Amino acid sequence: MPSIPAGDPGPCSLLASRTDRRVRCMATSAWLAVGLVSTDFPTVVECVLVWDRQRGRLFGADSMDRTNVDEPLARGQKLLQTAPNDAEYAQVELDLWADCLVGVADLCLNEYLVLVTESQHVGALFDATIVPDNPIHVYRVNKFVVWPIRARCLPDASAMEERKQLEEKLMQLLQKALRLPNYYYSPQWDITQRLQQTCFKWDKRSRPSSRCADERKLTWTGNAFTWNARLMRNLLQRMRDADTPSSRIHALVRPILFGFVELFRFRCTSADGSIHQAQYALISRCSRFRAGVRFFRRGADTSGHVANFVETESVIQSGERLTSHVQVRGSVPLQWRQPPTLHYKPIIRFVGDEKETQQAFDRHFERLSARYEEPVVVVDLVNQRGSEGTLQRRYAMEALRRRIPYIAWDFHHECKGMRYERVHELIVQLERILLLQGVFTADVVHRRIIQRQRGVIRTNCIDCLDRTNVVQSAIASRMITVQLHALGLDGMDDQLEFRRQFNGLWADHADAMANYYAGSAALKTDFTRTGRRSLSGTLKDGWSAARRYVINNGYDGHRQDAVDVLLGNFDKDAAMLSRSVATRAASYLASLVDLGARREHRHLHIRSALVEAESRYLECRAVPDRLPTCALPRHRVRGPTPSLGFGTRRHQVWIMTICTETESQRAMAPPLCREDLF
Repeated sequence: MPSIPAGDPGPCSLLASRTDRRVRCMATSAWLAVGLVSTDFPTVVECVLVWDRQRGRLFGADSMDRTNVDEPLARGQKLLQTAPNDAEYAQVELDLWADCLVGVADLCLNEYLVLVTESQHVGALFDATIVPDNPIHVYRVNKFVVWPIRARCLPDASAMEERKQLEEKLMQLLQKALRLPNYYYSPQWDITQRLQQTCFKWDKRSRPSSRCADERKLTWTGNAFTWNARLMRNLLQRMRDADTPSSRIHALVRPILFGFVELFRFRCTSADGSIHQAQYALISRCSRFRAGVRFFRRGADTSGHVANFVETESVIQSGERLTSHVQVRGSVPLQWRQPPTLHYKPIIRFVGDEKETQQAFDRHFERLSARYEEPVVVVDLVNQRGSEGTLQRRYAMEALRRRIPYIAWDFHHECKGMRYERVHELIVQLERILLLQGVFTADVVHRRIIQRQRGVIRTNCIDCLDRTNVVQSAIASRMITVQLHALGLDGMDDQLEFRRQFNGLWADHADAMANYYAGSAALKTDFTRTGRRSLSGTLKDGWSAARRYVINNGYDGHRQDAVDVLLGNFDKDAAMLSRSVATRAASYLASLVDLGARREHRHLHIRSALVEAESRYLECRAVPDRLPTCALPRHRVRGPTPSLGFGTRRHQVWIMTICTETESQRAMAPPLCREDLF
């Protein structure tokens, strides 16, 4: 790491190296201060941000005089230099060291500072021997800390109690989202951008701009894969409101990636037989647009953003050069939904008219072409029969209309009988396309781009998980040879050991993506790890499928709400209406209790089921940013099946009544329509 000269480093030198500093945060009932501390000079603190906790006002370092003791900056500087043995330390409510600042979360009554306090080193894309001035280290976040900016919320007359309850619920959801295990960051590099996107800036040596470099960094609020983009934007907006220049905030805040990052080292050989050290890294970036869980996020929205969109980059680095290959996955880019029911495979429903569907489809592929260039090739793995078959045919028609290269490969049909080796037949079909698209190659030391990847393979199945993982790992395996040749290498020194590590890495990646989107480990990972399907793997898949069924029908509503609160996909004003909505829904459910008590044939305790349903719905009132899109059924299902299901946009409340109804009993029931609840 670069060293800092002896003596007082001064305010600017602390910001010169992001690897040699940590964030210090201290708070009293009156002030909240955030500063930078050098690891070489832990007693020297530079105060960067100060909040007046009584008024919630923010002050920045650039707009104040450090010598004036009455200035907020001087107060914050003094607070950060308070030692535990000082008398003033008794007033300190918060004293913590953080790795970086994530941003500011704006909930209902208060704003909260979010910081990374514990992280684990994953590895370095380039160590100090390759890039001595600025090695790229990657960290996995283990713990976030959320601290209120205002010491107490301002009173708000009649609605204060309801707002407090809503604030508590939103905080619980935010904490739930921050407990997800897949957050990563790098102190030196914007890990949310692929290498070709960041390294391509080397070719733009003379870019006309009227803004200074610091301003360009500060007005940047993230891309589609920056999960703290809203939190960063909140912080920057507060600084603008306070007329505070933010030229140094980029030293505190780091872009946060949600996805997967792992790497391993191996040895490879060149044409002359010499042995070279190399490193393989797998980086997956989940999009923050239309983010969420399995049955609550399907298809595309009107802007063309699709559910479960993930960019996966395979990076090989050896010596001074690196090479990477990018592929993407995402839900079928049509306007369709699959609201959760108690069925294992809920019915696929198309929404919107044909014009809206075509606009969403076109915008999605226009965005892909602009980001990855042409050709964008679609590999569709969904079933070609049943409800998936209807979706596949509409997908093929839209691709034909727009003249997009489209390959329909029914994974389950082609690989039935556990013949998963037939995946390689698909890779053979894609080989010419893969060679045409190429890989990205660059010389890191001399900052020179050798070649670029043009185009991308877009793979999807119905969930973009299990089948997609198998095919994407096979594509990455095929591209290893191309990447090694781009580096001037022939192959691996130990082929078996490399395959073991490569397959294990991709299987871990599959589990990480599946746990986030579906709530369980991925299926078919035995084939990814070993290259063949096994009976034990099939049994494990059965357990994972059962776990998904329970989580998707019982817990995914809360998980979806948590993600939406983190990403800012909720309306605070609309959320205040949720209490009255929940109260009316509870009254409606209570009326059904009396109805169930009059039934002659019942095999479950309907009253306890209704009470549980009511309590679960009352817990879910936090995020009604839009009215429910899933209308209630207007009829009841006969026979031993769930006879009533009502769904909001997030949460499903199911009342189990296994009974047989007559026409007269159905006539006694109140009409089941959305107007009764809202």
